[in-house]
Amino acid sequence: MGRASMDSRDGTVGSDRSGQMSRAAMGRWLPGLMIALTLTAGVLLVGPAQASTPSPAIALHDAYYVALGDSYSSGNGLVPALPGSGLCARSHAAYPEIVARTLGFAHLTFLACSGATIAAVHAQALRVRSNLRRAGLVTLSAGGNDLPFSGLSEACIGLVDSVTAQSIRYLPNVSGAAPCGAAIARAVTLLGATLDPTTNLVVPSAASVTLPLTGPSILERRLDSLYRTVLGAMGTLTAPMRSGPLIVVQYPTLLHLVAGENCLLTPTPLFVPVPPPPTPAYLGFTSTTASDLVQINQLLQRETSLVVANLRRQRTGRLTVVAAPSSFHPLDCSRGTSADLNGIVLGSSVQSVASASLHPTSAGQSVLADGVINRWHALVRQGQISVGR
Repeated sequence: MGRASMDSRDGTVGSDRSGQMSRAAMGRWLPGLMIALTLTAGVLLVGPAQASTPSPAIALHDAYYVALGDSYSSGNGLVPALPGSGLCARSHAAYPEIVARTLGFAHLTFLACSGATIAAVHAQALRVRSNLRRAGLVTLSAGGNDLPFSGLSEACIGLVDSVTAQSIRYLPNVSGAAPCGAAIARAVTLLGATLDPTTNLVVPSAASVTLPLTGPSILERRLDSLYRTVLGAMGTLTAPMRSGPLIVVQYPTLLHLVAGENCLLTPTPLFVPVPPPPTPAYLGFTSTTASDLVQINQLLQRETSLVVANLRRQRTGRLTVVAAPSSFHPLDCSRGTSADLNGIVLGSSVQSVASASLHPTSAGQSVLADGVINRWHALVRQGQISVGR
């Protein structure tokens, strides 16, 4: 079968895993931040028993694996890159490539694209309906770019002298207290929650975090529509024997924050020309902002899990959610480092930030792949899918 590949900014394009990827470096001031705390520890969300549904028989020698999603699925910033992926930034080191090789799928339709919103991932699915219909596995990540985390990071980042510093120097024409507060308020609203000004706690609506979901948030409604579209294209809504599972891949735990401390995003201080006269300081978030971002992402993860659980209660196709294994090392806010997640990676100057910033390293992508692979094997052991060669 031909392995043609096209590229598009909207994330609706795919590539086959026969290619080696090479993407153009993306230099910009402050990349989109995906701070996500995982609520589940890789545990299968269990809905009503589905034992009466026959398990699909998947012949891996002729099976399709379709990988949808955003930059956390595309492997943004990693090499080797897949040719023709352009700004979608797909990498041979991304977890979909590792999963396809490890499990032995004959065909990988790799559509995940850096910057993709839920709507863009929806478009990815519509673009490859025929491949979804015969897919032995579909994975996706979505939701972070809807908040959007890029707006949160750029509005809130600044320079701090240490983890205990009581002040922050925002970046001129980039960040500030007012823009940061507004960005946080927009994200909280999208999640159907409120921010208590006294306790600084993000308080979700009970109807959006209780099963069955009677008052879903805007984000939950978008995710529900996306998952239903993908499951419908897979044919699992009407003919579950035709395809394998849809695995929703949670964003990994990205920040390890000590209460009351600022979050450092670089391991060493920088000399940045921000008034007053340049002095060494760290790029980071204040303790209050970091706490807000942690709570927002806790709620994002919670609502993602609840949408999957709600669909499982309705026996809506074969789907599950998987969290990054506990072996994924989040960014240590006290040091600004992690083996599995980049902090801020500077380009040729302090005014340029590499696209790999605040994204999983190759080691981190391998850990994410382990989560998907382990879930696949668990589904096989449970008899929810059967595999042939």
